[in-house]
Amino acid sequence: MKQLHIDNPFARRGLVRCGVKPVKQIIYTVSLSILVLLAQPFAWTHEEPNENAGPSTSVGEMEQDHSPDEAENEQEPQTPLSRLVDYAGKWHVVVVHYPIALIISAFLAELLFVATARPLFRDAARFTLIAGAISVVAVVPLGWAAAAFGSFSGEETTVLFFHRWVGTGAGIAALTTAAASELAAHHRAEKWSRPVCRALLVLSAVAVGVAGHLGGMLVHGLDFLSW
Repeated sequence: MKQLHIDNPFARRGLVRCGVKPVKQIIYTVSLSILVLLAQPFAWTHEEPNENAGPSTSVGEMEQDHSPDEAENEQEPQTPLSRLVDYAGKWHVVVVHYPIALIISAFLAELLFVATARPLFRDAARFTLIAGAISVVAVVPLGWAAAAFGSFSGEETTVLFFHRWVGTGAGIAALTTAAASELAAHHRAEKWSRPVCRALLVLSAVAVGVAGHLGGMLVHGLDFLSW
């Protein structure tokens, strides 16, 4: 019995109508759901107490340690704008996990596309890259707001400096990568456009990972990954 080969373009369209596109949508939805579930535990770990913190100090001892100038600064009321910025900065540690997961997922999907040449992985990389680039538009300003009202001292100030600028650079790299990828997809791309987009994607993934690690040091302590 001869095997049936579908060479008719109208027949291929029929297959699309019969469920190929819905299957891709289901795969995308399941993938995003898994990423969200994986990100949730990290989103709440910032509430855990710091094990390296010293013994608790009473209110009376804290008042004695503070100088009069520091007491005056702490008692200064915040303006409505500063309160809004302070509150917005608190959301940085919640939403920052999404661009990290999405951009690194785009990098992994691109690797799978290179290895298998399956268009599904190319589409997944494109989708997660765009979603990650959109999310950094909110995450980077929230990070600057969080840094403006955070209390850091000693080595933490150095870590904050690198975290702030590496994170900002990662956001710019992600936006540049997404824009270059879309231009290459919608226009007749040159042979060098795909390698350039992949190089930018690697840079974005590395920068996002480094910025995320530095942020973890600020939230959980400088030695939170000590063995």
